[in-house]
Amino acid sequence: GLLLPDETQSNQGTILAIGGGVEDTINIITGATVIFPKYGGQEITVNDQDFVILRESELFGIVEGD
Repeated sequence: GLLLPDETQSNQGTILAIGGGVEDTINIITGATVIFPKYGGQEITVNDQDFVILRESELFGIVEGD
């Protein structure tokens, strides 16, 4: 899975972590900015900070030229 900060006003976030042993097979890198559906993924809170966990297949695209 992918770990993103919760961006409620935007459908855009930065990849903070890639898990599940897929680092070698996924087409996204940590630090990439991605676009995702507003109601997609699973929202979680860790240490009072909100995140969204998504599958690669849920992403709409990668923002280039940040």
